[in-house]
Amino acid sequence: MLCTFGKMDSFVLNRLFKAYRYCCSFYGCELWDLDNKQKNDLCIAWRKGLRRVWRLPNTTKGDILAVISDSTCV
Repeated sequence: MLCTFGKMDSFVLNRLFKAYRYCCSFYGCELWDLDNKQKNDLCIAWRKGLRRVWRLPNTTKGDILAVISDSTCV
């Protein structure tokens, strides 16, 4: 996504990133074990993607990302 739309505004990229999330198949994610390491890995990758979309440093906290992007991991 960033290769194609990388020069666009971060607000537009955020909307595309959130739309991509809803296109992914997370069917049954309500039944996931919340203590599972794989769920944590997915959230880590989500936060890394948000940092790239908003062009923020890697040290930006996840709580701030949720407020800026108006979204959370799964």
